[in-house]
Amino acid sequence: MKLFGQPTIYEKIVDNFRRDIALGIYRKGDRLPSCRTIAFELGINPNTVQHAYTTLEKMGLVYSIEKKGVFVNGKPNRLEEAEIQVQRLKDAGFSKEDILTVVDLIYSKEE
Repeated sequence: MKLFGQPTIYEKIVDNFRRDIALGIYRKGDRLPSCRTIAFELGINPNTVQHAYTTLEKMGLVYSIEKKGVFVNGKPNRLEEAEIQVQRLKDAGFSKEDILTVVDLIYSKEE
């Protein structure tokens, strides 16, 4: 749930891993850092990280092996990659109108 338009910590973790997987920073078969490692680095509860990993698993981006860890399943599809990029623009302060203007500009150059 977003409060006052700001993503929650769990949503930020999900978004960051989605982006990193889409960009190839984490590749198929790579092991993600443990929940405890991330929780310690961010100063948060490990359950928050576990919730993010469960969400990534439901999205099909990662899979878990008991007592081994969480591993990357593969890249998101093209539409998911586009969503990640648009979300980054939104997070950077671009309005919907700004983003649509840029999209129109890009497609008008192809004509």
